[in-house]
Amino acid sequence: MSGRLYRALSQLHQQVQEKIEVAERSPAPDWVRISELKRRKLSIKDKMKRILEDGRGALSPRSLTGAVRRPSQRIPLSGDI
Repeated sequence: MSGRLYRALSQLHQQVQEKIEVAERSPAPDWVRISELKRRKLSIKDKMKRILEDGRGALSPRSLTGAVRRPSQRIPLSGDI
């Protein structure tokens, strides 16, 4: 599963890179859009890195869309300690 997810993320990363390149070549580049695309590309790269580090690919398919990933473990609050 993690291999397929990694390949899908890799393809998505390449597609976003191509969109960035097209946007930058525009006569009047939309720098806000380019910045958003670069953030998305970095997010995808981080997910790919986590897959390689974890070796388990514990990302849901929804996380491919850029949705916020919630931590799997509960973070203790100051009153819980």
